[in-house]
Amino acid sequence: MAAISFGLGEQTANAQRGSTVVQQNISHAPAGSTIIQQNIVITGQMVKKYYAPPSCTDCDCFGKSRSKDYNSIPEPFRSQYMNINATFCQRYKLLSDRLFTSGGANYAWDPVRSAQSQHQSNMLMNELYQLNNWYIMQTNALLNALQAAANQLSSGYVNQAPVYNTNESNYASGRSTEVYSSNYSIPETKEEKDRRLTIEFANSSSAMENYLAGVFYYNGTNGVSTNRSEALRLFRKSADKGYLSAQRQLGFIYLEEKEYSNAMKYGKMAAEQGDADSQNNVGWMYENGFGIGTNQELAISWYERAAAQGNTTARINLRDIYNNVAALRDINKISDAKAEEYFRKAINLGNETAKLNLGSFYFNQERYNDAFPLLLAAAEAGNANDLNTIGYMYANGYGIAKDINKALTYYEKAIAGGNSLATSNAEVLYAIAGYDYLIDGNYAKAEEYYRKAIAYGNEGAKQILQEIINEKNVNKDFELLKTNAKNTYEEAKQIGFDADFCKIALDYINRALRMQDDSELRQLKSELESKVK
Repeated sequence: MAAISFGLGEQTANAQRGSTVVQQNISHAPAGSTIIQQNIVITGQMVKKYYAPPSCTDCDCFGKSRSKDYNSIPEPFRSQYMNINATFCQRYKLLSDRLFTSGGANYAWDPVRSAQSQHQSNMLMNELYQLNNWYIMQTNALLNALQAAANQLSSGYVNQAPVYNTNESNYASGRSTEVYSSNYSIPETKEEKDRRLTIEFANSSSAMENYLAGVFYYNGTNGVSTNRSEALRLFRKSADKGYLSAQRQLGFIYLEEKEYSNAMKYGKMAAEQGDADSQNNVGWMYENGFGIGTNQELAISWYERAAAQGNTTARINLRDIYNNVAALRDINKISDAKAEEYFRKAINLGNETAKLNLGSFYFNQERYNDAFPLLLAAAEAGNANDLNTIGYMYANGYGIAKDINKALTYYEKAIAGGNSLATSNAEVLYAIAGYDYLIDGNYAKAEEYYRKAIAYGNEGAKQILQEIINEKNVNKDFELLKTNAKNTYEEAKQIGFDADFCKIALDYINRALRMQDDSELRQLKSELESKVK
């Protein structure tokens, strides 16, 4: 999704458009993770152009997806993806059936009536493009979840070589001074005195002295050679007596060596005593299922405890896990309310992807007022896919007042950024806007917009444009215009004074009155104007 897309750092709905085929490769997941591919087919002329999802290619009924296309996608993503396709297929079938039976007679002598016959097809095409936008948003959200699953190991743990803290260092230094100043019957070198102290610490009942001896053996200092097994024995001896430094160090060592069961055992001992680094590491193991079953709730809890103590790594991990768990809310069995909370927490910690994911989350819940500012921020940062989405929202009044010209502005920006879906959206929307200008009598603006529709591939607009050009060059007979006005008035009256028919009738009347005054037409004009107010 997008980012949400939305999510994934950038949206993934950027189709590469050919003359007859659009192929969308949603492949922004990292290497080794699952990639979903969509093939969206465009066929034929303007009225017969439509989008079809992958499952429509050779299935024997709409909504039935071919298992061979989805075998590589892990559950629960596979079921979600198939449900998205099934819904798309059902909606597409209804719209395409309406589209193929739409249209009306062509009125070669009049651009307004010709445009009216094409307008229904354009409006249905717009519905199909809206459906395609819905499909992209849904699959982007699913891809964001896949991305989150693939990225779970990107969060970090803390590791540190065995050392001693200030108290331990002072203690070891003091005891060494005592040994160096003592007199034994047998002369000793400094190294021998250090070794004697290390052995004394190793055999002591003091947890701290056991730990210090372990550090000496692990690092090969204080008169002894490196001996990992002896060091670990002494660390365990100290840790079992409840000594925090030993528990902490064993957690680090075992985690680094991928002995996750022991890493969890000793790391949790230290974490429960309040060690922030160990709390972070325990959270990391719960998040990724190392040494224990995966538990995102406990992972978040431990990260939060570490972060509350100022642990930087834990804050980074929280920034990512909040976003990932929210994106994987179906797997993690969290409510939409909790997912929203986690997205917002991730955003507060600086996760930019979470902004797109939350925008996509709101969009798919049809909470357009909440979605719009989040997606607008991404669009204004230059993301072509989000520019297209904002254009789509302006075109349909989702989360913002409907504004066709702003929609077209964003579509143009998206097209400049390489988003081919925006090209299809603009193709239809320019024709719809051109029709509105035409029935309002603004022929110059109508011509401008129909030309742009044609430039983006709208074949049906060509005939309307030709009629507009003809209109500029041919003076219509007054009586013909009056007849058309009266006939269209009657048509409008029969269907309850439909606004579009009223405007068409008024256009005829105004053109006729510009040629000569007529009381009957002025009366009709007054009545029609009262109906369209």
